[in-house]
Amino acid sequence: MSRIYPRFYTMCHVSDPIGAAALYCEAFGAVVTDDTRLPNGDPYISISINGADILVRPGDNHAPPKDCCVQFASVADCTKAYDLLTQGGTGEETITDAHWTSLMAQVTDKYGVHWLLSVNDGIKGNLVLTVRRLVGLEAEHPGLVSRPLLAYAEKWLTLEDKLSALPELKAALTEGLDVDFTGTRWEKGWLANGKVCKCEACVTARECLSDLELNGV
Repeated sequence: MSRIYPRFYTMCHVSDPIGAAALYCEAFGAVVTDDTRLPNGDPYISISINGADILVRPGDNHAPPKDCCVQFASVADCTKAYDLLTQGGTGEETITDAHWTSLMAQVTDKYGVHWLLSVNDGIKGNLVLTVRRLVGLEAEHPGLVSRPLLAYAEKWLTLEDKLSALPELKAALTEGLDVDFTGTRWEKGWLANGKVCKCEACVTARECLSDLELNGV
């Protein structure tokens, strides 16, 4: 039996392959790997996005397949691509509270190709979502989350590189947990719980610490 060398690629049927390929190179940092012209002049352009091949060819915008998924290393890169693809296209959905990514967006570009864009934060589990919930407690229960922890949690959520800042997040969470309630009206319950605070903020902070362990921190 002869050897088989499979090649997997996405095929995009568009009305203007040259314009579409140029747009994708700008939006995704793609590179043109082949530019073939048929005898009738029709362009068949192959581009590569980090090793993933896309053939952009002439055809009906509604010819399948037309759905492509691209992940980015940063929110800035994802936002740039979204802004470029929506020029003449349609932004359909943007989600910033998914547990698996800090940003997900869907867009159909002006050539009729549908894209699902997202950011690969490199964060495992529900950490981003749980930190957002911790920050959200301030609106529901002002003063419940310690000020230093709240300030760092808000800062961490805005970072492009959240992964490298996980140790600082852990330090802020650990410092903000289990405040000493000696001499306060909560001292009795605090002592009965083994000096462990069971308020919603501390419970949520412990969930964050569990998610950090999942990320090896």
